[in-house]
Amino acid sequence: MLSTNADVAMGQLSGTANTTGTLRRGLQGPLFAVVLVFFAWVFLANSWVGDDAYITFRVSDNLIHGFGPRWNVAERVQAYTNPLWMFVMAGGAAVTGEFYCTSLAISFLCCAAVFVVLRRRLRTGLGFGLAAALLCSSKAFVDYTSSGLEYPLSYLLLAAFAATALSSDGSPRTEAPRRVVWMTVLAALAFVNRADTVLLYGPLLAYCLWAAVRNKQWAAVGGLAAATAPAVLWLLFALVYYGFPFPNTYYAKVATGLPTAIRLHQGLAYVTNSIRYDPITLGVVGIAVLIGSWWRSPARFGLVAGAGLYVLYSAWVGGDFMAGRFFALPFLSAVIVITWDAGRRLGMSAAIAGLAVLTVINPLAPIKTGATYEMGWPWRTQNGIKDERGGYHKSTNILFAAPFRPLPDYGWVREGRSLAASADTVFVRPSIGFLGFYAGPSKYIVDANALSDPLLARLPVGWELYFEFWASHFSRPIPQGYVESRRRGKNEITDPSLKPYFEKLLNVTTGPLFSVSRWRDIVDLNVGSSRDFHNTFRATQLVDADIRAGNPRFQSDVGDVDRDQFVHTTGRAGFLLMGPKLPLPAGRYEIGWVGDISADGTAADLGFVQVCYEDCRKVLAEAWIRAEDGGVLPGALPVMAPEGVSDVEFRLFVNEGVKAMLRHVTVKQRR
Repeated sequence: MLSTNADVAMGQLSGTANTTGTLRRGLQGPLFAVVLVFFAWVFLANSWVGDDAYITFRVSDNLIHGFGPRWNVAERVQAYTNPLWMFVMAGGAAVTGEFYCTSLAISFLCCAAVFVVLRRRLRTGLGFGLAAALLCSSKAFVDYTSSGLEYPLSYLLLAAFAATALSSDGSPRTEAPRRVVWMTVLAALAFVNRADTVLLYGPLLAYCLWAAVRNKQWAAVGGLAAATAPAVLWLLFALVYYGFPFPNTYYAKVATGLPTAIRLHQGLAYVTNSIRYDPITLGVVGIAVLIGSWWRSPARFGLVAGAGLYVLYSAWVGGDFMAGRFFALPFLSAVIVITWDAGRRLGMSAAIAGLAVLTVINPLAPIKTGATYEMGWPWRTQNGIKDERGGYHKSTNILFAAPFRPLPDYGWVREGRSLAASADTVFVRPSIGFLGFYAGPSKYIVDANALSDPLLARLPVGWELYFEFWASHFSRPIPQGYVESRRRGKNEITDPSLKPYFEKLLNVTTGPLFSVSRWRDIVDLNVGSSRDFHNTFRATQLVDADIRAGNPRFQSDVGDVDRDQFVHTTGRAGFLLMGPKLPLPAGRYEIGWVGDISADGTAADLGFVQVCYEDCRKVLAEAWIRAEDGGVLPGALPVMAPEGVSDVEFRLFVNEGVKAMLRHVTVKQRR
């Protein structure tokens, strides 16, 4: 039996009890019925299933058919980030025999269960009405009520966790630790569903643990530790089966070596994109965080702290290419906290009215989605951040189903069916979800973006990334002999520094589970000398890039870009090329400007080129372009780059009257 002090500490999780106006009228009340019907309409109008969902679906399908939880059946690689959702989808599809409608049905049931939790737990009808209105007004939340991703299940787990933490059911204080154990189980399941969401639960659970330790209630501490069993067991399974505790996507998307400044810039772009196109989502999170200090309830403070922490984490890792995805769960947590015991009729009515006005003003409000809906913005102008639902809406929305038009109706689906009929068995593709699923288990897909590929995910991203940047999609150069290795089932990598590392990966992902050599390689790859292979291999790679002069990362003061991305002068004096302000590894280089240049009259100097940094306050190398040299742009300007240079520019200045067409900039590193 816990002491009184510990009971009080745990009991604080529910805040001050206020049972006035509590909704206990059952699930058939008029308000709930109206909300559920309205949500069903919003859900159907905005439903979709994306390419990434079919990565998980392929694993689930392979599991159903006896191949194990694998993406390519030839190897054990965790190409998915949502194990619990993967098992749920496997169970559902094992019954129905298909994934598209099954995913939508399970998603809707999970989301409907969220409204059931809110209906039973929120203390006032106005609070429930406001919560429903907020949820149906958030583009981020509604976008991921379907999609085929794990978010509906994450919504349900988070709603159950928050409701358990905030509720006070009149039970004796000695039952408070039991609620905390249940909360820990929910958090552990959420971790298995998607590992990084544990940040939403962390602050509140940390308080619970601190309260138990402070009062020396070691039995309670043991109970909390036992409740983490789902997460611990999954990590152990992943280590044994896959050879790594983290999914392959961690190495492909997070452990890339991308400079911190670029990652933070992309994270900020992700935040500003949400504020611009979906202001309700982060607006509600911001309100919850700002007023969180007014609440004396540890539960409320812990929940909004988790929401704020997850938003900061999302910005820190660089966000995602799917707009709003990482903000949907913090938004749900903030909505539950704000509306928990809302009781002032005038204030709540005003809030709902204001929300209605915002919905009318916002052109991308979920309730406005219709048959003509497409991407809400040109994604290339938003640092590669896409309205992902808009991109798939017409091809996967269930309301577009027709007798002779099976869904999903997408180009990659048709390509996958073509690959299934092909005699070849190995293909290299950058988008693998639809294509891999419909190609079938007999085809091995090499993922150029490395999400499902164990070797490519552990290789450094090519320097070309800085010129062809797409958030969360970091392609790697395919090593020589790699495709042949996959086709023939043996190591034919030609790079002598890469070949032994690939041999260890092959042993871990395809060798006998419990062989001594496999476990020796698992230890070496996770904590041994091979753990830092990413950086070791990077040091052996030389930059060899050829970039079109009209690449968006460059700027021009006196030039025009044509359809081939070549830059032409306009006759004025100034910089024909500036930028791109990117990091350059220390070493020797040859920089070339490839194009044609000439001038009217007898001008001796046509202009100059220079390699510089810190807004060209520091020049590494420069050269004149002279008429007597035939007007040929310098093709091999030698440069020595020092350590720590993060904003190198390759500039070209032309004088007045000069005619030039700049095609490429070449960057070659020398040993």
